[in-house]
Amino acid sequence: MTIYCIFPYHIINNFDDFNDLEENSNCKEDIDSEIGGMYYVYQRITDCLCYRSGSTRGARVDCEDRYLDAADPNVYCSAIADNGGTLVPGTLCLLRPEQAHPTQLAVGKAAALCHRRQFENMSSKQLKKYIRKNLVPVFVGYNQRLYISDKHHMSYALHQANLEFKNNMLHRAMYVCVCANLDIKNNMLHRAMYVCV
Repeated sequence: MTIYCIFPYHIINNFDDFNDLEENSNCKEDIDSEIGGMYYVYQRITDCLCYRSGSTRGARVDCEDRYLDAADPNVYCSAIADNGGTLVPGTLCLLRPEQAHPTQLAVGKAAALCHRRQFENMSSKQLKKYIRKNLVPVFVGYNQRLYISDKHHMSYALHQANLEFKNNMLHRAMYVCVCANLDIKNNMLHRAMYVCV
């Protein structure tokens, strides 16, 4: 699979701070007008955002399309980094939603709730197929933290979903493709992220 990368405007910490969306929200509402859950960042970082195949902007990054077993701890991005590996552009690995750091200032909670309900109604096989098909572009930031630059609704919905599977944590692991490694000492991104995160 091919994704295209230029650099993110903003960095925010993680999804844990978002308030729960009311369960009675209607998925058929006009989600464009939904503005809840906005969090501000104190400093503009750079300009990075990764795009999936078909985009005409940014640098091209190819990621291998292969099956990764979520039960194998060695296929997770964190394990690769912890074992001395380098997350270079094109690396395919798994990432749990709670380990993802978003680059978007807000997530449309109505849209995320729709995704969550969709995931909760899927079978185990359907959900695994969906997650593999919807590759999440990430870049490596300060201290090997992974920042997603697309699929924010999917990541938040996976984090919040009540999955009725035997080992539901294995079903939450997202396929991610590293589009850039920006964990370089003394650059602007490194200094700004050290302050912000």
